[in-house]
Amino acid sequence: MSNKGRSPDHHELSLWDMVKKTISPIHPRNVIKPETSDIGKSPSTFDKPLVDTSSISVGRDKHATSSPQKPLSKQLDRRTDDRLRKGKMAIEAVLDMHGMTQEQAHSALNGFVTRAFSQQKRCVLVITGKGSRSDGEGVLKSRLPQWIALDPINNMVLKSVQAHRKHGGTGAFYLYLKRQRPS
Repeated sequence: MSNKGRSPDHHELSLWDMVKKTISPIHPRNVIKPETSDIGKSPSTFDKPLVDTSSISVGRDKHATSSPQKPLSKQLDRRTDDRLRKGKMAIEAVLDMHGMTQEQAHSALNGFVTRAFSQQKRCVLVITGKGSRSDGEGVLKSRLPQWIALDPINNMVLKSVQAHRKHGGTGAFYLYLKRQRPS
């Protein structure tokens, strides 16, 4: 049975108010919101990708072919990798892509990762949402690994892993950014 269309009663609202008083935002001063100038901007305004994206399919079509993608580097020490997977690293910035189109999400991701990298942040959280497609895999969730493998951000992201349940689980990902080396 679904509660769709039902308004919460007085008891439920007072209970929810009590719950809201016990929570606090994740580092509110460190949340990077996508700039409105980035949203809706075509990803082609960023550097050209190394991979031909015309043959990459959105769904899980087993007959579709895609260009080989540059694999992400796996150069994390075991302790850092474990802390990342278990959600024990400090999240320094958050991007929530709920409600964005693929184009908006792609350009917001590029801008978000580029800004976080330039601000020397290491661990960021990208919330894609779980999606509502019949196969259980959301479009943004399935496209995120492809976007991370493309320029300009492929040289900034060291590792990407599914977030711990407390940070969104299957609908979110940690991106561990590379350290900037002085040139």
